[in-house]
Amino acid sequence: MLKVKSTVEWSDNGYTYWDMKQPIKEVIGNETDVMLYGDDVVQAVFGQPLEKVVGCTILIDGVLFRANYLFSSIMKREGRAEAYYMIENNKPVTIPNLKPKQLTKASELGHTVAFDIETGGKSGIRCISFYDGKNSYYVDCRGIKSDKELNKLLIEVFTSDRQWIAHYGIHDMSTVCKVLKIKHFPIWKDTIWFDRKVEFRSLRYLSGVYLGVPTYKYELEEADRTSNFKLLVEYCCKDSLYTWLLASRIELLPMELLNQVYYTMLNTKLDADESLFEKYPSLKGMKKSELKECINIVKPIDLPLLREAVSPSQPTITIHGLNGLKVGLPRKPNRQLYIKSYADNVMDIMAQDVRYDSAEISAYRFKHNIEPIKHYWFTECKKPYLVNFVCCVTDEPTEGFIPISGDDLMLLFGKER
Repeated sequence: MLKVKSTVEWSDNGYTYWDMKQPIKEVIGNETDVMLYGDDVVQAVFGQPLEKVVGCTILIDGVLFRANYLFSSIMKREGRAEAYYMIENNKPVTIPNLKPKQLTKASELGHTVAFDIETGGKSGIRCISFYDGKNSYYVDCRGIKSDKELNKLLIEVFTSDRQWIAHYGIHDMSTVCKVLKIKHFPIWKDTIWFDRKVEFRSLRYLSGVYLGVPTYKYELEEADRTSNFKLLVEYCCKDSLYTWLLASRIELLPMELLNQVYYTMLNTKLDADESLFEKYPSLKGMKKSELKECINIVKPIDLPLLREAVSPSQPTITIHGLNGLKVGLPRKPNRQLYIKSYADNVMDIMAQDVRYDSAEISAYRFKHNIEPIKHYWFTECKKPYLVNFVCCVTDEPTEGFIPISGDDLMLLFGKER
């Protein structure tokens, strides 16, 4: 592989430099496999900035180019070095050359299926794509609100016992369920759910870094700009195909835990803040519609409490960050909750996991000779209220779960920021 860049770096050895004044072919000669480093040379060859095509490939006149960072930039952001070396050391995977077929019967799909949706338009969903390891399918959903046969087909597909593979599955799953008016279903594999410290977690980025796929993000922009549905279908089908390939390339975390996380994202809301009713006892017992009319009764300084009573906060739950799952609470819930974990008290739980850090925890570890690790702990719970990597909390008395105070709960889940 020939390595081409424009900027000389102290660590370089055996690189070729291109000033971009001459044709690239004059620089690479007969090479057919070329790595490009840095935004300038990537932009010149790919016609897109490096940030949009990191790790991706493009075939031009029989030459396969791949985009990577400059070595001198890999410490600028956490996780970039990991991506740089992955692109540097791993060859792009072979991508099946498939022509998408229109799905006409649920029986056409295999048992294990990756799916992706493209939202938008009056229908809410424009296209759904499927890849089952052999074939690539799509469904035109632009008429989904009025087409009963289309609804019947998709309901049969998504209420089956298939094993679903997705990328950030809660988005696609919850959107499909809302449009089809069906129950939420578990995800078998989700390619956002892994413990690898690369810079970002978008499907486009991961497909480039881990798979070396041909650059394709521009296809969605082009499809939207030109209202080209065929191009949208091709883009959507690539997303489901790459999700399938990525799922076998990345070591995923326990999906039982992720499905519990998704359950809490869909169902958990905090109760109203009782401090409003302590200040204004006459408001207690009112319906939300009645509370909305009390804006002139409540002092301006207490309006946030009224707003909270009308529309209670939800926990902040994210899984997009560099370190994965993060759960935060704006305040203590006003109900009795029950917890199960690998330890019986909150200090032991926090001391045994490296994600928690404070002077008090460090002293506790030293005193009890605890060497913390990263936990990926989970337990079976049909209706979790909150979960993270160290514990499961429910609001129903459950065998094996013990009561937890609001103060201890805030220690385990932190405050939202």
